[in-house]
Amino acid sequence: MQSELMEDESHLNSIPAGQSAQQRTPSPSRCIDLNVFSSSIKSDSFLNTTSTKHSLPHISLGTFNMSTSSPVSSPPQVRQASSVASSNRNGLTGLPKVGRHRPVVRSQSSRISLLRQPPASASSLTSGNEEEHFSIPERYVEFRGRSCNRCWWWWIPLTVITSIIVTAAIIWLFQPYGLFGYQEYSNATLPEEQQQDEVCTTPACVKAAARLLARLDPSIDPCTDFYRFSCGRFLETYSVPDDSNQLSTLQEMQDEMLLSTRKVLEQSHEGDANVNGSIRKVKDFYASCMSPHLDDADFGNVSELPLFAFLQPGELGAWPLLMLEPGDRPHDHASLEHLIGTLAALQVHSVDIYVTQDERNSSQYILQFFKGEPLMEKDWYDVSRNETAARHLRCLRSYRNLMEETILLLSGGRREPLDELDDMLAFEARFAKISSTFCADGDMISDPTNDSNRTTSNNEDLENAAFHHDTIVDHRLNLSDMETQFPAINWTAAVETLLRATGLSDKDRAALLLSDMPVSLQCRDFLPELSNLLTTTPSRTVTNYLIWRFIFKSMPLITTRFHKMWTNFKQSVPNLGEERIYLTRWKQCVALVNEGFGLVAAHLYVTKMASNWTNTWILRLIDELKEAFGASIARQEWIEEEMTLRLLEKLEAMGSKIGYPNKILNLTQLDLDYQELHIDGGHIFFNVMRMKRHEVWREIQKVFQPPPQEKEWLVQPLVVNAFHNPSTNEIIFPLGILREPFFNLDLPRYMTYGNLGVVIGHEIVHGFDVNGRRYDRHGNMTQWWSDSLMREFSQRTDCFVQQYAAFTIDHIDKPVDGNRTLGENVCDSGGLAHAWTAYKSHSRAIGEENHRPEFRLPGVNYTNDQLFFITYGQIWCEVLN
Repeated sequence: MQSELMEDESHLNSIPAGQSAQQRTPSPSRCIDLNVFSSSIKSDSFLNTTSTKHSLPHISLGTFNMSTSSPVSSPPQVRQASSVASSNRNGLTGLPKVGRHRPVVRSQSSRISLLRQPPASASSLTSGNEEEHFSIPERYVEFRGRSCNRCWWWWIPLTVITSIIVTAAIIWLFQPYGLFGYQEYSNATLPEEQQQDEVCTTPACVKAAARLLARLDPSIDPCTDFYRFSCGRFLETYSVPDDSNQLSTLQEMQDEMLLSTRKVLEQSHEGDANVNGSIRKVKDFYASCMSPHLDDADFGNVSELPLFAFLQPGELGAWPLLMLEPGDRPHDHASLEHLIGTLAALQVHSVDIYVTQDERNSSQYILQFFKGEPLMEKDWYDVSRNETAARHLRCLRSYRNLMEETILLLSGGRREPLDELDDMLAFEARFAKISSTFCADGDMISDPTNDSNRTTSNNEDLENAAFHHDTIVDHRLNLSDMETQFPAINWTAAVETLLRATGLSDKDRAALLLSDMPVSLQCRDFLPELSNLLTTTPSRTVTNYLIWRFIFKSMPLITTRFHKMWTNFKQSVPNLGEERIYLTRWKQCVALVNEGFGLVAAHLYVTKMASNWTNTWILRLIDELKEAFGASIARQEWIEEEMTLRLLEKLEAMGSKIGYPNKILNLTQLDLDYQELHIDGGHIFFNVMRMKRHEVWREIQKVFQPPPQEKEWLVQPLVVNAFHNPSTNEIIFPLGILREPFFNLDLPRYMTYGNLGVVIGHEIVHGFDVNGRRYDRHGNMTQWWSDSLMREFSQRTDCFVQQYAAFTIDHIDKPVDGNRTLGENVCDSGGLAHAWTAYKSHSRAIGEENHRPEFRLPGVNYTNDQLFFITYGQIWCEVLN
């Protein structure tokens, strides 16, 4: 749950054991003797309950195959997204995560920023003085002094043994009652004492019970394939809708939110009368997207297409391949720096340029550079391996066909421009290769001059390499230094063009002193290779390719025909790290509204549909999950005392954002935010371009002021996702995910802990995973872990790497990269385990207070503990096209 980040926090190779049988290949069996640690499980009071029924017995199962049965895993789509998935991808998949990701500049979620002066030393914030530390909070103390020879595995997110413990608990929960295995649901019976429990018959409970039974397959043994047990009927009976490539729980929630947003956009509102108000602008934007201006018949001549307004001097300049006279004359096209800056202002990045808080001093913003990405999934450009060559060639053919058809349409049918197509493809293939070689979707934290940190022949992920060779480097330098080290690009001129293209005044640009302006350069090894590629490629080919990137990303907005060409290509050539593609027009338009006017859309939604929403109970749930994690840290004998205190310091300081920022209720403030943006009833293409430039302009304004005291929201409120932001030490839960089935106060708590509780636990653990542990409690990147803790942590996470590397993703015929998915896998395991711990603590407290257990779901013959895990398993139900 893509923490991109925001990572997206979604990762290409992150489909773990929890996928369907068609999507995974069983890994070699690696068995561990459960008898070795069963006595310690039994003695741990944090997992035991006051009831014999709920306490873990001495497990005598011999061995258990953790590779094929572990339920503590999740599919890649739930992390973009951050990326987002992914990563994406820090967050649930398909959507971006808080952290370092390949950012897109967006209102309230974008990452473009400039500094007026060199950043101050972060030493005052990361000194580690003894006075800054505090005693272990009282609620953790009870767990510190216990004698336990094997307590090191109870820092649950840090070791693969967690997976086995939780899985063992599931085995115990299910097997004693004989409800599962190969016994049919209709014959199942509850334990006698639970048959007397009251049944919840509210509409919410009836709906939840029907949903649960419609998805699970009781004929499947949950101890053999927990995913198919939880989602088997969903896989068999649900089909992918015509307007999508997949169907999942999160996608269902997002579609419901899109529909609700559409309804409020089409309803009247008191702000409609204000012509210059934000509500009027967002409704005009939506109307222009839904209008018939996209019909091809509206354009009698190709030169009338709105796209050509940007292929003029002063914008991108001419597309050389459309010119009648081929050749490589410099005056035929704009300079490289002009293209980089102008495209960045339109959020089309060849080299990512964005604003973020300085990772070494979070009290200020900084302009950050990161490597660019090709337009397709990088693997498709590689046809060197015999086993994948045929599939990759098919993807390349589809891509070439799209380019050819686009060029023919824009050139009026002339075939001469096609002569330059293969040069563009060859350039992009080389670009994809260097992009995949360095900083492979991970953070380049270790010393970039150390060859041992480079991607090895077996494609070891650099994030994991940086973790094992933990040398944190200051990425900051001046623009003039960048030009000296990487002279193929005049970086000052590129940034100057970016600022001018967004409308920043001459006075403000002069105040920045660009040549001396500090920036953060991530993935430094990428730039020498990029420089070599640029200097060995004709400038005409480079220009052709950069303008093609703009056209490719604009295709859904040009005309109906271009939109259909683009969607057909996207359906035939998958990109697992990409956000969802909307094939239905109204969904695409609502998605654009949420992207560019997310706060205004949230205002409409909250005032019309969620006026009574409150975050009180969720704050309490977050506190319970943090307490469970803190108690787990405090028990670890392998963590030295000082580091225990510092870890708990960060946990205590971790903030949270829930639902939406208060400013969305202030319509006057929203009108001010968008007063400089012009939206009209014309073509949606122009409105989107103006929106994107306005977003970049708003981000650039951050350079003239320090970060606000109240940390800003980095995601849109109606996004169905959750995030961790390492640079602010915060977890974020937008309103979009705080709905059924994740959250409803009318549902039994075992369901809430089993889905939203797991999501919260997942995001908390991100603050201490392979990426989050690099940031201290202030959000500054610093090496604050001791060498001893690093070694212990590394040894335990290696188990996760090996376990997940044993699985194969059939759709792309690649093994899961256990290094690349390590952070997500650790957080999935820890999130589930801590949610279980918090639920059992809550269940005991409620039972003692009310002298009875929670209500049962109607018609569902499973115990409450079993329903906790079933609810968790059904988060990841998914059908792919």
